[in-house]
Amino acid sequence: MNHRTLAALVAVNVVLSVLLVICALTGGDQAYAQVDAAARGGDYIMLAGELSSRRQQAIYIIDQRGAQVVGFLVTSTTGKIDLIGTRDLSEIATARQPR
Repeated sequence: MNHRTLAALVAVNVVLSVLLVICALTGGDQAYAQVDAAARGGDYIMLAGELSSRRQQAIYIIDQRGAQVVGFLVTSTTGKIDLIGTRDLSEIATARQPR
């Protein structure tokens, strides 16, 4: 390694060290990638089963925090996944109860 290459590597390390110190002193400890994680949900349950009327597999994904459920039909022979639909769980819970 010649003198010029070594000097360039030392200069790059000095610049990176200075930037690291500046970021450590001025930056907050907030993870910006997670700012709206609560708004996107994040507490999920996945249930799998068979629909007896169609003899097909179904997958239901429940977002507990967002109170939503999404259903999918899975065709095992083709590997195709089709959306059944979505439903708001709060609407189901507040629906008129039979007497």
